[in-house]
Amino acid sequence: ANTSTTLETLLSNNNIFTQCFEGASGPDCSGTTASSNVFFYNTSTESWDVATDITQSVSSGTGILVYKYKNNNQTPAGPGFPSSITSYGSAPTGDITPTINPNADGFTLVGNPYGKTIDSDDFTFTDVNQVVWVYDHAYNGPFEDGEDADAASTAGGWRTWNGIGGSLTDGLLSTFQGFFVQTATSASNPSLTIPISSQRSDADADLYTVEESKSAFR
Repeated sequence: ANTSTTLETLLSNNNIFTQCFEGASGPDCSGTTASSNVFFYNTSTESWDVATDITQSVSSGTGILVYKYKNNNQTPAGPGFPSSITSYGSAPTGDITPTINPNADGFTLVGNPYGKTIDSDDFTFTDVNQVVWVYDHAYNGPFEDGEDADAASTAGGWRTWNGIGGSLTDGLLSTFQGFFVQTATSASNPSLTIPISSQRSDADADLYTVEESKSAFR
């Protein structure tokens, strides 16, 4: 997210269909096979929490998981992919320090808070392993880019960068890219700083995603 915003500003204003929580495009999924398509990563339980309300806040630097359907509003015909997302509001004017999992070896889902590609080599890692993890559905998986994995299958893999090497090219993170970081084993006061100076005007990173089948509320 950019400066602290809400799911409504980020998703509804971009006509991204949401379901199974208060204020969503399809709020009531009772009696259907549908499930929510918006999730927050809970660092206490290290599991996914379903969004509770479209007005739910998203702090700057917080990553969220959103399944985006091919057609906005689940109409039979629509624009399909590729599609664009507009960031509303003001971009951060300073460094961002997202809340980090305080537990040893715990993971935190972070999001690029800026409107440009950022370079993870410029981050300040304190009691946090100097590795960024990005999931790519098309990486080392049996499915070709653009295909969906069914519920019984797995595809893709983690692209990483440790400041020296890895499959995440040069450690660059695209606008809207979510990524994980891991608290160090012996951490006492873990923190991560994403400096405003980490923005790159001379590079555009790929946006990596995860794809899977999901029942839609209709």
